[in-house]
Amino acid sequence: MSRFAESPRQCEPWNGPAANAPNESAGLIGTNLIVRYLVQDHEGHAKAAGKLFTACDRGEIALVVLPSVFAECVVVLQALAE
Repeated sequence: MSRFAESPRQCEPWNGPAANAPNESAGLIGTNLIVRYLVQDHEGHAKAAGKLFTACDRGEIALVVLPSVFAECVVVLQALAE
């Protein structure tokens, strides 16, 4: 039996710093958002990413980064450094 045939598990509710924020919103962020912010190679994208990170710092939103996204960021940043 494939592991994909198993019934999906329920996720626990987010109880992080933004759980009690007025918007109570959380979102997955991707590699592009992180890399654009760090590299600052596209002004509009870097500015938008900065606004998201600032909102997260204020506790207005919660940003969720999957381990695979961190790994992809490392690969992309290493390639840019070469």
